[in-house]
Amino acid sequence: MNWWKLQACPGRDGEYSEGGLAFSELDSAMPFRYVYLLQSESSSDHFYVGFTEDLAQRLDEHNDGKLPNTARFRPWHIKSAHAFRDKGRALAFEKYLKSGSGRAFAKKRL
Repeated sequence: MNWWKLQACPGRDGEYSEGGLAFSELDSAMPFRYVYLLQSESSSDHFYVGFTEDLAQRLDEHNDGKLPNTARFRPWHIKSAHAFRDKGRALAFEKYLKSGSGRAFAKKRL
């Protein structure tokens, strides 16, 4: 399935579709993986880079103090999030953002 073939008109329930398959059905068939950058609201110079398949749930876990690496500087908000269909590419991007050049890139561009 190609993204450029998606119809630009709403299907049933106002969802956009391709050949009767709604976007919500596409997402369940091909889930996104997210690489995200969090910024602390209590200490704005603290950031965290992570990977997840459920962005909303993961943010809740960070803000509930369930994750030891981020509990100290909560609450957090999402500064940026990047969606990938390919898990390997997502993990490679997360690893890059945690490197020295990746941190410099994130600071300047994200």
